[in-house]
Amino acid sequence: MSKVEIAQTVILILGFLGVGFIPQYFYEKKLNNLKNDIRKLNISMEQNHPIKMERYKDFVENFFEYGKLNNEKQKQKKLLESFKSIANAVFLFGSDETMKAFLILREGISETPTEDEKMEYLVKAARFMVELRKDLNGGKTDIGPEDYLKLLINDWEDSKDKIRKFL
Repeated sequence: MSKVEIAQTVILILGFLGVGFIPQYFYEKKLNNLKNDIRKLNISMEQNHPIKMERYKDFVENFFEYGKLNNEKQKQKKLLESFKSIANAVFLFGSDETMKAFLILREGISETPTEDEKMEYLVKAARFMVELRKDLNGGKTDIGPEDYLKLLINDWEDSKDKIRKFL
Protein backbone atom coordinates (compact mmCIF):
# COMPACT_ATOMS: atom_id res chain seq x y z
CA MET A 1 0.00 0.00 0.00
CA SER A 2 1.39 3.34 -0.98
CA LYS A 3 1.58 6.45 1.12
CA VAL A 4 -1.16 8.02 -0.99
CA GLU A 5 -3.49 5.07 -0.42
CA ILE A 6 -2.77 5.12 3.31
CA ALA A 7 -3.45 8.86 3.42
CA GLN A 8 -6.71 8.39 1.49
CA THR A 9 -7.77 5.59 3.84
CA VAL A 10 -6.97 7.69 6.92
CA ILE A 11 -8.85 10.68 5.48
CA LEU A 12 -11.79 8.40 4.62
CA ILE A 13 -11.88 6.98 8.17
CA LEU A 14 -11.60 10.45 9.70
CA GLY A 15 -14.35 11.62 7.35
CA PHE A 16 -16.68 8.86 8.50
CA LEU A 17 -15.89 9.63 12.12
CA GLY A 18 -16.47 13.34 11.50
CA VAL A 19 -19.79 12.65 9.83
CA GLY A 20 -20.89 10.88 13.00
CA PHE A 21 -19.47 13.33 15.53
CA ILE A 22 -20.45 16.62 13.88
CA PRO A 23 -24.24 15.96 13.91
CA GLN A 24 -23.96 14.53 17.41
CA TYR A 25 -22.25 17.73 18.56
CA PHE A 26 -25.07 19.89 17.17
CA TYR A 27 -27.68 17.50 18.54
CA GLU A 28 -26.14 17.70 22.02
CA LYS A 29 -25.94 21.50 21.80
CA LYS A 30 -29.61 21.75 20.73
CA LEU A 31 -30.64 19.33 23.48
CA ASN A 32 -28.79 21.38 26.11
CA ASN A 33 -30.44 24.58 24.86
CA LEU A 34 -33.88 22.95 25.09
CA LYS A 35 -33.14 21.70 28.60
CA ASN A 36 -32.13 25.22 29.66
CA ASP A 37 -35.30 26.69 28.13
CA ILE A 38 -37.45 24.14 29.96
CA ARG A 39 -35.65 24.88 33.23
CA LYS A 40 -36.27 28.63 32.78
CA LEU A 41 -39.93 27.99 31.98
CA ASN A 42 -40.36 25.82 35.08
CA ILE A 43 -38.78 28.53 37.24
CA SER A 44 -41.11 31.12 35.71
CA MET A 45 -44.16 28.91 36.31
CA GLU A 46 -43.11 28.26 39.91
CA GLN A 47 -42.70 31.98 40.53
CA ASN A 48 -46.15 32.78 39.11
CA HIS A 49 -48.05 29.95 40.80
CA PRO A 50 -48.40 31.64 44.23
CA ILE A 51 -49.69 34.83 42.59
CA LYS A 52 -52.17 32.89 40.50
CA MET A 53 -53.27 30.82 43.47
CA GLU A 54 -53.90 33.91 45.61
CA ARG A 55 -55.90 35.71 42.90
CA TYR A 56 -57.98 32.63 42.11
CA LYS A 57 -58.62 31.94 45.81
CA ASP A 58 -59.79 35.51 46.44
CA PHE A 59 -62.16 35.36 43.51
CA VAL A 60 -63.66 32.01 44.49
CA GLU A 61 -64.13 33.07 48.11
CA ASN A 62 -65.82 36.35 47.21
CA PHE A 63 -67.87 35.44 44.15
CA PHE A 64 -70.65 33.56 45.90
CA GLU A 65 -70.56 35.83 48.94
CA TYR A 66 -71.41 38.78 46.71
CA GLY A 67 -74.30 36.81 45.26
CA LYS A 68 -75.86 36.70 48.73
CA LEU A 69 -76.10 40.48 49.00
CA ASN A 70 -79.68 41.80 49.00
CA ASN A 71 -78.88 45.21 47.57
CA GLU A 72 -78.80 44.59 43.81
CA LYS A 73 -76.74 47.69 43.03
CA GLN A 74 -74.15 46.79 45.66
CA LYS A 75 -74.10 43.18 44.44
CA GLN A 76 -73.44 44.25 40.84
CA LYS A 77 -70.71 46.65 41.96
CA LYS A 78 -68.94 43.96 44.01
CA LEU A 79 -69.22 41.40 41.21
CA LEU A 80 -67.82 43.91 38.71
CA GLU A 81 -64.87 44.60 41.05
CA SER A 82 -64.34 40.88 41.44
CA PHE A 83 -64.38 40.35 37.67
CA LYS A 84 -61.89 43.17 37.17
CA SER A 85 -59.62 41.67 39.80
CA ILE A 86 -59.57 38.21 38.27
CA ALA A 87 -59.56 39.29 34.59
CA ASN A 88 -55.84 40.09 34.47
CA ALA A 89 -54.88 36.96 36.38
CA VAL A 90 -56.94 34.78 34.03
CA PHE A 91 -55.49 36.52 30.99
CA LEU A 92 -51.88 36.25 32.18
CA PHE A 93 -51.89 32.88 33.94
CA GLY A 94 -55.02 31.02 32.85
CA SER A 95 -55.37 28.40 30.17
CA ASP A 96 -57.37 29.10 27.03
CA GLU A 97 -60.27 27.09 28.45
CA THR A 98 -60.23 29.17 31.64
CA MET A 99 -60.25 32.40 29.64
CA LYS A 100 -63.20 31.19 27.54
CA ALA A 101 -65.16 30.09 30.64
CA PHE A 102 -64.46 33.49 32.24
CA LEU A 103 -65.73 35.40 29.22
CA ILE A 104 -68.93 33.34 29.22
CA LEU A 105 -69.43 33.97 32.93
CA ARG A 106 -68.71 37.67 32.60
CA GLU A 107 -71.53 38.04 30.08
CA GLY A 108 -73.67 38.01 33.19
CA ILE A 109 -77.35 37.61 33.66
CA SER A 110 -80.37 39.81 33.04
CA GLU A 111 -81.51 42.24 35.74
CA THR A 112 -84.66 40.23 36.37
CA PRO A 113 -83.57 36.65 35.74
CA THR A 114 -85.96 33.73 35.61
CA GLU A 115 -85.29 30.73 37.81
CA ASP A 116 -83.84 28.89 34.79
CA GLU A 117 -81.50 31.79 34.02
CA LYS A 118 -80.25 31.74 37.60
CA MET A 119 -79.58 28.00 37.40
CA GLU A 120 -77.82 28.37 34.05
CA TYR A 121 -75.61 31.15 35.46
CA LEU A 122 -74.82 29.00 38.47
CA VAL A 123 -73.63 26.24 36.12
CA LYS A 124 -71.51 28.74 34.16
CA ALA A 125 -69.92 29.84 37.43
CA ALA A 126 -69.26 26.22 38.38
CA ARG A 127 -67.61 25.56 35.00
CA PHE A 128 -65.35 28.56 35.54
CA MET A 129 -64.44 27.40 39.04
CA VAL A 130 -63.51 23.96 37.69
CA GLU A 131 -61.30 25.60 35.05
CA LEU A 132 -59.57 27.59 37.79
CA ARG A 133 -58.98 24.34 39.63
CA LYS A 134 -57.48 22.79 36.52
CA ASP A 135 -55.11 25.74 36.16
CA LEU A 136 -53.89 25.30 39.70
CA ASN A 137 -53.46 21.54 39.25
CA GLY A 138 -51.56 21.56 35.99
CA GLY A 139 -54.63 20.85 33.87
CA LYS A 140 -55.54 17.70 35.74
CA THR A 141 -58.78 17.15 37.61
CA ASP A 142 -61.52 14.58 37.70
CA ILE A 143 -63.89 17.08 39.29
CA GLY A 144 -66.63 18.56 37.13
CA PRO A 145 -69.14 21.39 37.51
CA GLU A 146 -71.72 19.06 39.05
CA ASP A 147 -69.26 18.04 41.77
CA TYR A 148 -68.59 21.68 42.57
CA LEU A 149 -72.31 22.43 42.73
CA LYS A 150 -72.88 19.49 45.08
CA LEU A 151 -70.31 21.05 47.38
CA LEU A 152 -71.85 24.49 47.10
CA ILE A 153 -75.60 23.82 47.25
CA ASN A 154 -76.98 22.66 50.57
CA ASP A 155 -80.17 21.17 49.13
CA TRP A 156 -78.58 19.44 46.14
CA GLU A 157 -81.12 16.64 46.09
CA ASP A 158 -83.95 19.16 45.72
CA SER A 159 -82.11 21.31 43.17
CA LYS A 160 -80.31 18.78 40.99
CA ASP A 161 -83.17 18.20 38.52
CA LYS A 162 -83.48 21.94 37.85
CA ILE A 163 -79.73 22.34 37.41
CA ARG A 164 -78.82 19.21 35.45
CA LYS A 165 -80.41 20.40 32.22
CA PHE A 166 -77.75 23.14 32.10
CA LEU A 167 -74.78 20.89 32.83
